[in-house]
Amino acid sequence: NVACLTIHHLLQAADCGGLELITRILRGFAPLSDLDAASPPIDASPEHDDTALMRASRRGHIEVAAALIRAGATVDAQKRRSGITALFLSCMHGHDAVASLLLGAQANVNLQQSNGASPLYIACSKGHLPTVQHLIHARADVDLAVANGAVPLQTACVEGHAGIMRELISGAPPTPRPPAFRHPD
Repeated sequence: NVACLTIHHLLQAADCGGLELITRILRGFAPLSDLDAASPPIDASPEHDDTALMRASRRGHIEVAAALIRAGATVDAQKRRSGITALFLSCMHGHDAVASLLLGAQANVNLQQSNGASPLYIACSKGHLPTVQHLIHARADVDLAVANGAVPLQTACVEGHAGIMRELISGAPPTPRPPAFRHPD
């Protein structure tokens, strides 16, 4: 199947950061809005559970990620079982420029994977301060918890990332407090 072969090449090129090869391959792909039977969708991945954008994001290949986004790649595509996205992968591996690119392309900053981890949670756990700053600026929810109830501040504390702890405390919007109790007189 020619489409599967092309998808395989697209995934491989995204993995190694081959911008010239990606550009040539993308000429044969259709944006999701213009699908027809002759061209495979750019997000197709019949044998793999990730997309070319996920692979480029995991490796930090910003030019390749930008080309894929321009070609119509879905920035919030998720792996079937884990729910991992390209933004999550860029945050996990500390690729701040790719994370910024994805956020600029309207990636959902609070999209959680199946265990509840958000891009902010993983960036905090891995100690990627610039990425944490970008995510907070993009209005990441600092109180989004994983399945066991832990929030990004807790993982930053456990991992000993003092700069991230300071950023979370200073950059987080204040939690609204309920009105003080008044005794009726």
